[in-house]
Amino acid sequence: MDFERKQLKTETLAEYLRECRNAMGLSQEEFSARSGVVLKHIAALEEGRYNVLPADIYVIGFLRQIAATLGIPDKDLIRQFKKEVGTQRLLQARHKKPIRVRWYSGISLTPKSLSVSLAFLLLLSFGFYIYVQIIKLNSSPNLVIYEPKADQVVTDFTLRISGKADPGTTVFINNQPLSLDSEGNFSSELNVSEGKQSLQFLAKNRFEKETVKNVTILANLPDASLSQQLSSAPREQPFSFSLSSLHVQSIDLYIDGTATPKNLPEQNKQIKVNARSDVILSTTKPETVILYYESKKLGTLSQLFPDDPTEIFLDKAALENLINKHK
Repeated sequence: MDFERKQLKTETLAEYLRECRNAMGLSQEEFSARSGVVLKHIAALEEGRYNVLPADIYVIGFLRQIAATLGIPDKDLIRQFKKEVGTQRLLQARHKKPIRVRWYSGISLTPKSLSVSLAFLLLLSFGFYIYVQIIKLNSSPNLVIYEPKADQVVTDFTLRISGKADPGTTVFINNQPLSLDSEGNFSSELNVSEGKQSLQFLAKNRFEKETVKNVTILANLPDASLSQQLSSAPREQPFSFSLSSLHVQSIDLYIDGTATPKNLPEQNKQIKVNARSDVILSTTKPETVILYYESKKLGTLSQLFPDDPTEIFLDKAALENLINKHK
């Protein structure tokens, strides 16, 4: 069947393909099986729905398979397809209208007004950022005291001091400056005398904003002979434990008085902590941090230390006590 001659009677490629198939006495399903072209593509071509077909290069391949099945030259089908699909796309392009969203107030959102709105939102966000920074600059610095605890009883002539402040902050204890690392952690020792004493911690930022915290301790010191005995006796009791977390997070650890921040991996992955004498653990999410000792899961920090789970002191005796309660 010659395509050019048949075109006098049929105006479109869709009509031509449909008539040729009917002339062969085949249904769409049968023609699909014979030509190897998927049924939905046969239907789309016979209905002129070119917009649902894949890329043109694939459609040209379909037409070659169809032409081979019909026994006609494929170039006529391909030329007619390109002509019709080009006309369809040209008409669609001419009828496209600018995006215009109508609001209840009657205001239209055009590309120009959308650009102005986005610029306004960016300016507003920048203004909010500046406002937050100004608030921070006018706020007092953060100061957290890990050691000593309030009303702590001291039985040694030296007292360990540790804590954390904002980076760049100057920290004093009883008017004596303390050294901070790049993250604001500090650790030192202070000589104490017998009796009740008040320690004043002061943090000052570069804008002269201050935060003051007072900690009272009670020094119950041994006599000199007992002190010598204690100093000559081994005081370290090495121990180790493990931590895991329900979520990836970082925690602050002070291992034997040294700041050692750790990153907790995802659930079911543990990190091991080794210490000679004690560990201070600080976290803002104690309900997600799990403690293990001697390969036993003891529970979350919130469960084990309900009174103050965000700052925890651990040594070998404390862990032994926890594992005895866990039995």
